[in-house]
Amino acid sequence: MHGSPDFSGEWNLDLELSRLEIPAPTCSTVRIEHREPSFDLYAQHVWEERSRTVHFELTTDGKEVVEKEADGRVTHLRMYWEGDTLILDAWWPEGEAKATNIVKYSLSADGRTLMADERAKALKYAYHNLWIMRKS
Repeated sequence: MHGSPDFSGEWNLDLELSRLEIPAPTCSTVRIEHREPSFDLYAQHVWEERSRTVHFELTTDGKEVVEKEADGRVTHLRMYWEGDTLILDAWWPEGEAKATNIVKYSLSADGRTLMADERAKALKYAYHNLWIMRKS
């Protein structure tokens, strides 16, 4: 068993400290249940006219999970540790290319701030977001 940080909790977006290259949501909340090696994340991002829900349940041992999305897209996901940082590695085919979304999760020393360093790349977009979340 890894002597790893516990990401469990309810987290709220700190827009002032976050650096987002996408249109910033008016609010975002994330709920994580982390009992090593199980990692369950549920996020709700809200903009003025729309919202987006993200949910995944993975293990932190690098085992790949393949999910079929409602739009028919097949997404490959895996999580693994790099020291005290938890990496989400997601990719999906996009024609002959491969779209990717890599998120590096880390906690502040006091465990009250969650940082999610996200890099996404696809045919029609590329962005680097630093999501700063505060524990509720």
